[in-house]
Amino acid sequence: DDLQWTKWVEPPDNMYPYDLAIYEEAEQYTVYVTDIYNHHILIFDTAGNLRQTVSDLGLNYPKGIDLDANNYLYVADSGNHRVVKLNLNCQKISDWTIRDHGTPSAIAIDREKNWIYVSDTSVNTPTNQCSNRIYKYDNQGNFLDEWRNNEMNEGPLNSPDGLAVHHGIVYVANKYNHNILMYDSSGKLLDRLGQYGLSYESMYHPTGITVGKNGALYISDGSLNRIQSFMQKELTGVTKAIIVAGRLPENDYLWQSIKANANFAHFVLNSKGITKDQIRYFNPETIDLDLNDRFDDIAGDPTKENLQKAIEEWSLEKPVPDSLILYLVDHGESNTFVGCNDLKVSELTQYLNHLVAKNKDINIYVINDSCKSGSFIDLQPSDQRIVMTSTDAQSNAKMFLNGNFSFSMYFWSSIFQNQSIGKAYKSASESMATIQNPQIVPEDINLFNKHIGNKHGDDSQSFRISRAWIENEDPLHLRFIAEIDQTDVIVKKVRVYIDPTKDTDDESQTIYEMQPDLLLHKVDTNRYEGSYTRTHYKDENLCLFIAEDMTGNLSIPVAKTTAMTASIRWKAILIGSQTDDPVLQQAINTNIKSAYQALHTREYLDEDIHIMHQISVT
Repeated sequence: DDLQWTKWVEPPDNMYPYDLAIYEEAEQYTVYVTDIYNHHILIFDTAGNLRQTVSDLGLNYPKGIDLDANNYLYVADSGNHRVVKLNLNCQKISDWTIRDHGTPSAIAIDREKNWIYVSDTSVNTPTNQCSNRIYKYDNQGNFLDEWRNNEMNEGPLNSPDGLAVHHGIVYVANKYNHNILMYDSSGKLLDRLGQYGLSYESMYHPTGITVGKNGALYISDGSLNRIQSFMQKELTGVTKAIIVAGRLPENDYLWQSIKANANFAHFVLNSKGITKDQIRYFNPETIDLDLNDRFDDIAGDPTKENLQKAIEEWSLEKPVPDSLILYLVDHGESNTFVGCNDLKVSELTQYLNHLVAKNKDINIYVINDSCKSGSFIDLQPSDQRIVMTSTDAQSNAKMFLNGNFSFSMYFWSSIFQNQSIGKAYKSASESMATIQNPQIVPEDINLFNKHIGNKHGDDSQSFRISRAWIENEDPLHLRFIAEIDQTDVIVKKVRVYIDPTKDTDDESQTIYEMQPDLLLHKVDTNRYEGSYTRTHYKDENLCLFIAEDMTGNLSIPVAKTTAMTASIRWKAILIGSQTDDPVLQQAINTNIKSAYQALHTREYLDEDIHIMHQISVT
């Protein structure tokens, strides 16, 4: 956008403008301004002349104002805890009260969907905390959704004073965290911009935000008395993925490993906010991955025709993605992916070129775990077409222990732990380096700030469940307990996923097909508990404990079983002596700490460990 300074006629005395909305018709502009302390709306013409003062609406500290696609105005009437809908003459059409008697501040409208977003910055007593909520309504005032921090008001929102919407992305000027938050229309946090500071790209109390026609963000940096402009690539906030699990026609000795890795990739992509509608999973078997009693998770057999259609047609359907993940896992030969009708690298290159010709901005990530997969580096790689292979062009790829020891499992486990694509590839490459030679092209590409999916957690803030256990009150009534290792991470929820094979002995199902059964509740600083009643008794059920923080990061799963435990509780006594020899004393201290940590890994609780030693080990 070309910004030019223009001179307006001097405004009235004692005017206190807060926000504005602009109506355009035949290159003439009408500007509507909320006058917060006079409780008015002021209407100006293109030249800046005051045409009307609207004072008969009963407004009480009006703040945000915006215009929808049907040319209706919406005003955040903060002192009256409501939103007021007006026509262009500022005559009231309707109004509605904000949920929980909140204080509306900013308001922004998705003109394509007619969704109204309202930020609530009311201060609650006696906590003196901002409520930190964003409400979503339709244009008739019907409540649709609410985004907020956790029940302790811990999370990314901290006085959301400004809102803007552009192509479905909601931008929030997050005043007291000194940054801009970007959400999709379902409330998933996509990204953050800025940090506290005085330099360029830093912020100090950002309060207002708007998006120009060219997609640039304009931010009022409140306490620094400046406007910052950020150019950015258009975001749809959408990632699509294609998984191809190939299988030999007869006696495929690797099939269980291939299927386990492909299912796990599907599970991880789901955990990153990529829904099954955004995934095309080609597998020769019929699997109900989400346990909805419908076989709607598999898109078809792994054939060239299905893959070509997915890349050239489905990948261009709305919502059009910013990124495409293509994961291939099966047997391979030189320049050939065997399990997809002997797919040649030249054929796959043709499919991808067709896609890029229609969507030149798309980022493509190809992950190929098959023998001689390094021959696929000929896929015309570029900064927007990254190719990662599990080995080089001459070597075989290895999969052991039903796929649990493989390039794929290390790569997808790292993605699940919120690591960037660069760190995930590095981890998988180093883990397999002794037996095969993973490849990536372009070799100099920096992927350490790139993440897969719509949940871009900060991998530097990864956290884990330090301990998890199950207490059996009786065969049917269970109590699940989990403790989080890092107390500086704000945890949103802790869930337990319970084995879906509760009613069967079918061992072909994997833990990656689980669905959450139980939400644990916070009972202490880092402790979460919950009760579960089984409908029948089974000797053992496999369970996974998984925690999620406020930005969507997931902890590494902790697996436990529901086997009945004995009534005996094991206890331990650790005795460390004192000596004047500093070297010997250091060795004693180290051994006591090692013993303490080893007991913790065996599920000993602190109350079951008695330490007779002067040096703290906790």
